[in-house]
Amino acid sequence: MAREEIIIELAKRGGGDLEFPPTVGIYRGRISQSEIGPNNQSRTGIARRLPTVPGICVALDVKAKTGRIFDPLSLPESKDTMAEITKLLRSQPGAVVNNLEPRPVREQNFKLNDDLVASWHHWMQRLVEEDRHAILRQGRFVEQASLPGRVKLDFISDPRTGPVYKDEFDRLENGNYVWPGQPGFQEQQQALQGAVAK
Repeated sequence: MAREEIIIELAKRGGGDLEFPPTVGIYRGRISQSEIGPNNQSRTGIARRLPTVPGICVALDVKAKTGRIFDPLSLPESKDTMAEITKLLRSQPGAVVNNLEPRPVREQNFKLNDDLVASWHHWMQRLVEEDRHAILRQGRFVEQASLPGRVKLDFISDPRTGPVYKDEFDRLENGNYVWPGQPGFQEQQQALQGAVAK
């Protein structure tokens, strides 16, 4: 059965790693000479000689309710890029002694419930369209309201209060969410419960 996935590639403006909130993971963004710039001094001194290294990809199949995180460097079409990176790393002093060998990130697969499908979709679309920290590689985003789940804004919840959902956050009049442990949190929770009851 063919996958009907939306796939984005992480490509943080200015380069660097990027968090994908639904997995609470930090992943490699695209590394390209245009992002590194001529004045960048990398820790290893080899960044300016690297080929363009694709960022980690995030994939969502809305119908199958599955998500995955995968490294394009593990795909057959990246064989030449991996060979170039390997050759460059092996040429560095101490590479053999330190067993310096590039390895693609292992694929992670996720079975998602309705809230997580909606949340993955929201955060993927936000990274592409609002933050401009990702590139849409395959598929297209659907209307968020057509998804049955609720979008979560936090993924490490306080067990006393539960998760924060986007629809609750959007109902706040001043738009300032008070996180657990901050002054005014209890009052905010009461106001949100009142808004839900209306």
